[in-house]
Amino acid sequence: MIAPRSPSAKKPAPSALPLVRGRALSIGGADAVAETTRGSSWSAPAGPVVGLDGPRKKSIAPELLATARAKHASVAAYARLVCQLLALGAPARVVDKTQRAMGDQLRHATMAFGLLASCGEPLQPRPLPEAAAPMPTGEALAPAVLRDVIHHGCVTETLTAHWAARRADVHASMEIREYYNQLAEDGARHAALAFETLTWLLADAPSLAPLA
Repeated sequence: MIAPRSPSAKKPAPSALPLVRGRALSIGGADAVAETTRGSSWSAPAGPVVGLDGPRKKSIAPELLATARAKHASVAAYARLVCQLLALGAPARVVDKTQRAMGDQLRHATMAFGLLASCGEPLQPRPLPEAAAPMPTGEALAPAVLRDVIHHGCVTETLTAHWAARRADVHASMEIREYYNQLAEDGARHAALAFETLTWLLADAPSLAPLA
């Protein structure tokens, strides 16, 4: 049992918390993310980041960049999942919620790139060829989707929600706190969607139960 933190205890330093960033684009067992280059095509308009001086903006930039790249890859991950769910005959409600989650990831990515630009690092992602990698087909599709939903949805999205809430707790900038609070809220909803998707998968194909 973890003892509650006393009000006088110091908040953990940002570097002390593990980095978890939602559904990954996993191809062949490896997580793919795009390289970046100078540019603003993926930056949502963002005002000045208040509460951080120059050195602190520079210190937070690597975290924002890692989050932006991960969220950009998550757009592809959810897009692939939408296609896979359609191939498996998923109900409209599950497909609709999955597509909405993809939109959330697009918003998270552009907001992170926008905050990064406000910290003096205007970057945008390069092409991500892995987004169009071949997907499992036939009898291999349902087990692959099941494993993806459990690992990248039920588990990782839950961890992401917890991680993002903790990140909001340690940052001085209101803009960055609000960004991570939104990630926490959406991550919890995405985790709930993963459990809903898992429930449908197992009801539709009970033979998958030993893999769950």
